[in-house]
Amino acid sequence: MGTPHQGSNIATFGRLLFNILSVYKPTNTTLIQSIEIDSDALQQQLAQYATFSGDFETKFFFEAYSTLIAGTKIMVSTSFFS
Repeated sequence: MGTPHQGSNIATFGRLLFNILSVYKPTNTTLIQSIEIDSDALQQQLAQYATFSGDFETKFFFEAYSTLIAGTKIMVSTSFFS
């Protein structure tokens, strides 16, 4: 899976899971923080990419078939993660 360029609302769900897990063991939310909407890490990555992206053609890909997740087939799409 690629990193969303502007972050993802799914990070909110991840943070909830980490908070629940933290009751049982220590957790580190650094990764979750870095993929939240408008995170500093993603803004920095986007700024760095912009400096050289004009030198080549960027291609974007997405899933066209359902993915088996937890025994249920779902279509992973931008609407699922945004």
